[in-house]
Amino acid sequence: MRQGATVPRRLRCTTLRQDQYAPHRARLAVRAWLGSAHSALYDTELVASELVTNAVRHALKGPGRDWVRLLLDEAASCIRLVVTDPGNPMSEPECLPLPADWNDWIPHMRRPGGMGIATVVAICEGTWGTYLTGREERVVWCHIPIR
Repeated sequence: MRQGATVPRRLRCTTLRQDQYAPHRARLAVRAWLGSAHSALYDTELVASELVTNAVRHALKGPGRDWVRLLLDEAASCIRLVVTDPGNPMSEPECLPLPADWNDWIPHMRRPGGMGIATVVAICEGTWGTYLTGREERVVWCHIPIR
């Protein structure tokens, strides 16, 4: 660890059932962990919801694969969020470019999906990544700035 760096404080980790309500439960968990007055609450709720939604949509289904794990750490300058799911080696999160003009958003709003990772990247100022573990679980991590 570099000198002067702050050690992140582990807030919580939970495993959610991977279903249509998982994004909402992720938001509730983030709110309980950070508290309603935290300056990064709304950004963290949105990012958690987007990443959990992707896990629900894209992870392979099957026995023992109905979970998504949410981990939250806090340092002085950011919230570190990690979302892990059972994985899908044929699918990797992709960041579509955010339209520069509001009128360019209209075609994107008419089709479902596709802008979640772009939203995460914008909020996290590009500080995010993804990888598959040795067990082919998908891990997506990001750092949400505390302003």
